[in-house]
Amino acid sequence: KLIDLRHSVTYIDALRVASLDDPGTGMTADALEHLQNPRCQPTTINDDVTATAIELYLNLNYVTTINSCAHHLSPDNNEGFPSLYKVKKLVTELSSIDPIKHDMCINSCMAFTGPNSHLLMCSICSEARYDPIKFEQSGGKEKVPCAVTTMFPLGPQLQALYRDPKSTEDMGYRQQQ
Repeated sequence: KLIDLRHSVTYIDALRVASLDDPGTGMTADALEHLQNPRCQPTTINDDVTATAIELYLNLNYVTTINSCAHHLSPDNNEGFPSLYKVKKLVTELSSIDPIKHDMCINSCMAFTGPNSHLLMCSICSEARYDPIKFEQSGGKEKVPCAVTTMFPLGPQLQALYRDPKSTEDMGYRQQQ
């Protein structure tokens, strides 16, 4: 149990000196810019193809099918339909919500972040951080995580809600009661 206490103290120390621009946060320069200088106006989309692509992206369980859906919409010419990469990038730009990804234990024991960012194995269950076959075949050069967690920071989500007048009104519902 003493090792658990030391581990907790290490995390507390890391939190005391943490800042948004630390490399370990996983925030891109764009995400940091969006957080520190949020948009003030609601976003509008005036292009039907873009609106359809975003709607498909937000509603499909398997988002890789966007391009096949586009082909069905217009089998002769779907070149105007954006790729999955472009739709993800567009959603990030429009919402200013940039996902943060961190490697995690395949058993969901822990994330390899903060004081654990240098570990190659889970400190709880001892599972490998990276795909052992690819890691060994490449001599440790190819680091493909066994599992990744995606987080959406709360700050940009709240900023996006306040950008829309209807959402702002809805968030004040309890205060109005």
